[in-house]
Amino acid sequence: MKKIFSLLVLIINLQFTFSQESDKLDDATIETLKNNLLKNTSEKSCKCIDSINTNNKQKKQISNEINSCIDKEISIYQLATKLFEVGKDTTAGNKTINVNYNLDKNSKEYKDYYYEIERYLMENCKAIKEKAASNEIENENSVSKKKRSSCSI
Repeated sequence: MKKIFSLLVLIINLQFTFSQESDKLDDATIETLKNNLLKNTSEKSCKCIDSINTNNKQKKQISNEINSCIDKEISIYQLATKLFEVGKDTTAGNKTINVNYNLDKNSKEYKDYYYEIERYLMENCKAIKEKAASNEIENENSVSKKKRSSCSI
């Protein structure tokens, strides 16, 4: 539901931009819109990553959960980015526009969007670094059974 609402807000903003003086989006406007979208989708991913419980999980499990947090935002980021590009080439008037986006996680296009968000997170999200570095599984050697001496030499 949140994604649908976000997409509606995005379309309204795009519509508002079209209704201003120019019928086309200029490169600077598109770049600003993309940067804001990247920031917003990355912040949502970062909050999701921050909520990951790392207790008693292996690195692979944590990594999968981080990937899932990023994957949740790919579709909205990819679709909105493509809509911005359409706005660059579209003139006013009624037109049918087909926008294709790829949700195949193995495709180059999907991976490009994924890595773009991941790079942003690595630069701006403290939680992703902490979670990726954690390994909190306890095993028999995790905690010493020896008592500590209270004397120091």
